[in-house]
Amino acid sequence: MNNLKITDYGYTDQLKEQALQYGESLIPARITAVFQGMYEIATDYGISKAKLKGNYILNNPSEEMIPTVGDFVLVDYQEGSISPIHYLLPRSSILARKAPTDNKKNSQLIGANIDYAFIVTSMNKDFSAGRIERYLTAIYQAGITPILLLSKSDLADNINEYLAMAGDAAPGVDVICNSTVTMEGMKELSEMLVKGKTVIFIGSSGVGKSSLLNAVAGTEIMQVNDIREDDARGRHTTTHRQLLMLDSGCMLIDTPGMREFSLIETGSGVDETFSDIHELAQQCHFSDCSHGKEIKCAVKNAIDEGRLDPKRLIQYNKQKKVEEFYEKKDYLKNKEKTMKKYFEIGREARKRKNYDGYDY
Repeated sequence: MNNLKITDYGYTDQLKEQALQYGESLIPARITAVFQGMYEIATDYGISKAKLKGNYILNNPSEEMIPTVGDFVLVDYQEGSISPIHYLLPRSSILARKAPTDNKKNSQLIGANIDYAFIVTSMNKDFSAGRIERYLTAIYQAGITPILLLSKSDLADNINEYLAMAGDAAPGVDVICNSTVTMEGMKELSEMLVKGKTVIFIGSSGVGKSSLLNAVAGTEIMQVNDIREDDARGRHTTTHRQLLMLDSGCMLIDTPGMREFSLIETGSGVDETFSDIHELAQQCHFSDCSHGKEIKCAVKNAIDEGRLDPKRLIQYNKQKKVEEFYEKKDYLKNKEKTMKKYFEIGREARKRKNYDGYDY
């Protein structure tokens, strides 16, 4: 028997008000899993299956409007059958990445309405400051609070070194050292998984996410595979994105391991991830300083004085180039739309000018 209500899944009075514009015949649901062409949803009636209404994609052609795990939707509930999804309710946050190269879509939605994002990275050869920074940029852009989890602390001989590297890659971000073997950091982590909040754990395959989720849930909800000794990685066993309700009432989104995490939009996320460089840049003599050969560059001075790691500037420049690429792409896209608009206006004007008043 289902004892959970949609309010337990984070459905608020604000969402309820937003849903009223669509009438009262549909009921609210939260997407708890995404499969190929099918969804699992949670409603006041329990867990059931759903799919998009026949003309949903026709009316919502944008990729961002396709529901993903964590979304709140309105469905025409069908007991014992598949309920059609009619509308997507506004999101408080949406985490996305550029779709893998073998995917025809431009972007891939990872999760919606997320409060905290835990970046899980193991303290071994798979540790990558660049990957952490890419995650941070996307998380900040999505409007989510990031937390860094350094996993497998029981296997690390130089924890302080990893803590130092993590601090450089993610300044100002809370860091938790964790081990599912010794249970280090588990109490601190559990205190953050409170009722009504939605969290997500992201990280590459083999960083210990499945073991971590099992430890947090207190039961084996994910199958765990051993890591490969040659590259300290493993095979991720999750095959679909899903939202899990923990005993604490916290909702946890799990996703397949992501080797590739390319940004689709960076916006202010880059400046937040590299807040130290952003603040230094405000002190540069030239407002458009590239932090290269310019004189009176505060960023270069910080590097020369040992206050800033030069590798961090390299990562900053890389992500800024991505930002500029997509800004230019958006500009050209909007320019094309504008030119088409004015072409249509001009064509209609020419038609009216040549009209002689007779309909032949």
